[in-house]
Amino acid sequence: IVFQEPLTRAIRATEENSPSGANTVIFAWTLSEKVGGQQVRVDVFVRSKSNKPISKQVVTVTTSLGAIQPASGVSDNAGKATFVLTSNTAGIATLNATIANTVPLQKTLTVKFE
Repeated sequence: IVFQEPLTRAIRATEENSPSGANTVIFAWTLSEKVGGQQVRVDVFVRSKSNKPISKQVVTVTTSLGAIQPASGVSDNAGKATFVLTSNTAGIATLNATIANTVPLQKTLTVKFE
């Protein structure tokens, strides 16, 4: 097989388009909220192995407490997918995210409902 592009360039292109569970981050505002319909915004920023944003990636978020809406979303040009967390029960919600149903984030996020 003959490559027209250097192999290092092909590997770099693959790394830039492959989501990384280590580099992708999940944020919430606020980290503490009252129960009963108060909304917490949750953003997942999908990043590649080379730490560049990746668009058009399906992101799924699950929670141990309350409800997350939507259950899955698609990352925009900045690599961001946005969700809303609510809970009618006091406690700690632990959020986990997965990219493309195969790449779990290495970090979780907790939100306290009082």
